[in-house]
Amino acid sequence: MHDENKGIQDVLSTIMRDAADLMRKEFRLFLLEMRKAMTAAYVAVCMAIGAFIFGLVALIFAGEALLEWLAAILGSRAQAALVVAVIMALVAMMLAFLSYRRFIGARFVPIKTLASLRATRSAFFGRFPDE
Repeated sequence: MHDENKGIQDVLSTIMRDAADLMRKEFRLFLLEMRKAMTAAYVAVCMAIGAFIFGLVALIFAGEALLEWLAAILGSRAQAALVVAVIMALVAMMLAFLSYRRFIGARFVPIKTLASLRATRSAFFGRFPDE
């Protein structure tokens, strides 16, 4: 009887050790996925800031050139400034809408970790009705 309890204890000890090892590996996978996602997001944000700065400078010069051209055509600098402001406001609204749609579509979910955890759960406990 004592040997049987020792065998069960060894089996349970091995199961617990393997489960702990599996959880450590899953956590490392989660960290790796999140690090990759955050690095990609950081690079994208830095590039967007650079694009914003250069785009802003280009818009300033383009707006000034358009203003001068329209002032020559319309004969009024105030009317030309109003037309340029409306055009830039429409462009700003369009860009805001497009960026909003991009942020809504972004996902920061560790896909591989979730799939691995589902597979582990299925292996330990069988299939669940929600799958």
